[in-house]
Amino acid sequence: MEEFLGRTVEYQNWGANAATFSFLVTVFFTCLQGWSLFAQNATIRRNRSGESLSTTFFIYTGCYFFMFLVYGITKNSIAFMFNGCLGIPYIPIVLALYRFKGFQGGDWVALVLSLLMIPVVVMLEGAWQDMFVLTGLFGIIIPLVGQVREMYRAKSSGSVEPKFVVTFMVANIFWFTYGLTTGQWIFVVFNLISFLVLATALILYRRYRKTALS
Repeated sequence: MEEFLGRTVEYQNWGANAATFSFLVTVFFTCLQGWSLFAQNATIRRNRSGESLSTTFFIYTGCYFFMFLVYGITKNSIAFMFNGCLGIPYIPIVLALYRFKGFQGGDWVALVLSLLMIPVVVMLEGAWQDMFVLTGLFGIIIPLVGQVREMYRAKSSGSVEPKFVVTFMVANIFWFTYGLTTGQWIFVVFNLISFLVLATALILYRRYRKTALS
């Protein structure tokens, strides 16, 4: 264990510097996002409904985080591994959606294909591994748009938890700023798109929530 920690990027760069600051902020936002995921799970179980939620989105995103956990191990990055642990709170959400909403054929396909990301990232190395992880990141946009479509089609806020949406929007702002300051435009583009899609979801939530209360 000590040998592994000694190889990590965070241990080797620990100190009053940008790398350590980024690590601490990543830990903070990971904890914040984890809290919002537990809140989303609680809302589904309290309502006993998965209305207006995209099962495919939660399946894919959860599997992506588990893949990112494995990626963090290969890169000796505690920040990546810790962030990848966000896959854990996705498990009870997916189980709750299966229980209260059920899986459609596309959801089963999404589950199988998404799980395959984990062994694939283990087999790849170097630039191919990095490219696969980044491609998977942009892949989140597709089911995220599907989440907005689910809300629009149902014309209801359903069991969408606003804490989950807002927290991930705040995280998008952080990673967008991080991308700008470090010149990593992939983070800039992804988080800008993700923020806009989540903002649309929040607008729909408020619109349909207001309609339901009136």
